[in-house]
Amino acid sequence: MLFRVVRGSSSTSLNLAGRKTPPGLFNNNLLDRSIVFKFPKFEVEADPGRSDRTVPALTSARPIETGVFIPDDPANPMNGGYACYLGQKNFDTILTEVAGLRSVDRAERDHQDIATLNIIDDLPSLDPFLLKIRFEHAARPLPAGVIVLKPDEEKGVKACVARRFSGILRKAFRGQAADDTQVARRILDSLWDPTTEIWTRVLMALGVRDESEHTRILFAIRGVGFYEHLFSETEGVSAAITGYLTEIADRPRDAGKVDPAYVEEVATLRREVLRRFLDHNKHCQTIFHRYDQAVEDFLERNNPATMQRYLTEVNDIFWTLGHYVTALLNCHAILDDCLANIVPVNAIANVETVLRRLRAPLLPRVPTDMRI
Repeated sequence: MLFRVVRGSSSTSLNLAGRKTPPGLFNNNLLDRSIVFKFPKFEVEADPGRSDRTVPALTSARPIETGVFIPDDPANPMNGGYACYLGQKNFDTILTEVAGLRSVDRAERDHQDIATLNIIDDLPSLDPFLLKIRFEHAARPLPAGVIVLKPDEEKGVKACVARRFSGILRKAFRGQAADDTQVARRILDSLWDPTTEIWTRVLMALGVRDESEHTRILFAIRGVGFYEHLFSETEGVSAAITGYLTEIADRPRDAGKVDPAYVEEVATLRREVLRRFLDHNKHCQTIFHRYDQAVEDFLERNNPATMQRYLTEVNDIFWTLGHYVTALLNCHAILDDCLANIVPVNAIANVETVLRRLRAPLLPRVPTDMRI
């Protein structure tokens, strides 16, 4: 677990610990040298005051939790420290004891730090693009240097959203303007700086009557577009991982020199990791196919019911995609790190190490021991 928290990808770890100058994301000095991380859902007693969003067909609660790891030595976080999850019952007490952050009668500075953690907790992953738009959404721009955005990422995300919604908007506003294509383009542009009134009209026209859900739906539409953009770039990632699992890991060079029972144990682990990895890919493809089906039903069959249902559930879909896509990308980061640092990578003991590390992000549950 410590390996994943400290050396995870930017999707799963926001590492403030190793920076020469604290970035100023938090007022509390320990938090500003912490590592905020995302991890699959775990089983601890939940805070009754915190409501989980349901995620259909995945788990009875949202599949990802937000944690804070406070290292004993920020310069050497692999030496260990203490972690807590925002959703667990004693979260406030732990922050009080470990970071000195007061949970009762908080000073304004402490209250701001809790608000920052809650904003981060409202995302399924820590990708810089999502952090940027979520903090902008909360009217709290991130301090300079906290994140580094990838060039042209926003352009790619917008293209994914436009590919499906351009036709929907043209149809929804057909006959109401001389150029419905221009109208659709302007409405799509406003999604990134949302004009509440016009998107309220759009969602109402699509059958989403509960206005209290509109803001969450609009943010989730952008989030799904982001994960679709990421997933579209994982083809090479998937090929590299399946190549390792079906070639190198399938034929350890020293398998003939060790106990056959151990060889079978590693082979069973390899088959499990491969199955879970392929299942994650398949789940993503199924979700995007469902999205395509909703668009097709609306545009070609004049049937808005599928799109209405999709939009009603889009926030849960956003979280589900966050779970699957982040796991796939984290597997790639793990494999890259292992190939660079574990030698020889095809020795059976090292194959087992790599497989266990690859398996971790593909599991839906993790242990509850927070001393890491």
